[in-house]
Amino acid sequence: LLLRAVRYLLPAARSEAPDGSITFRKHWWGLLRDGWLPIGLWLLATGALLAALLGSGPLAGPMASAGLLLWLVLLAWAWWVFEDWRNDLYVVTRELVIDINRRPLGLFSEQRQAPLGQVQDVRFVIPNPLAALLSFGDVVIETAAESGSFTFDSVRNPRAVQEEIFLRLDQRLAAIQRAEQDKRDEELVRWISAYHQITSAGPEDPQAVDKATRWLRPRP
Repeated sequence: LLLRAVRYLLPAARSEAPDGSITFRKHWWGLLRDGWLPIGLWLLATGALLAALLGSGPLAGPMASAGLLLWLVLLAWAWWVFEDWRNDLYVVTRELVIDINRRPLGLFSEQRQAPLGQVQDVRFVIPNPLAALLSFGDVVIETAAESGSFTFDSVRNPRAVQEEIFLRLDQRLAAIQRAEQDKRDEELVRWISAYHQITSAGPEDPQAVDKATRWLRPRP
């Protein structure tokens, strides 16, 4: 349970699934930038609630009750901001780039994707000196798909993310080239086999010649 809690509160910036897909998350700075107010207020409320619970004055009980209510409200607000940050995922598979945007409690979900074969350009942007210091930035992926361009916002080490996408593009191209080479090798073996059947059959075996000729016809 402790390990699961740590994984939930500190999700990995990059994780790889058994099927080879890679998931990127936003840098933790994005959480602090968007959630500093509710998180800060919740921490202050936690301290005030502890002080009220440990107090012994006549107002300790009512203050504790009011503090607990305020603490729960701020906790819900801080959780909402955290979950909203945690639910934004950027996925690169062997064939697709995927941008997932989800709100907490399933109130909203959007998923955009494009085939790797339609990726035209990948670049990264480090917007300011703080981003350079903390090693995060945006990765912009231009595609020819109807979904248009993708932006992986505030990901850790954007240069490495760009290189990961380039690596997937190279792997996909190599796989296509291997498949084409295998097809050419198969065609060559088929032609050589048919040629040997024709040359060894002779005119006295027209069925073998006809069968070998059918093998030489182009296959779909």
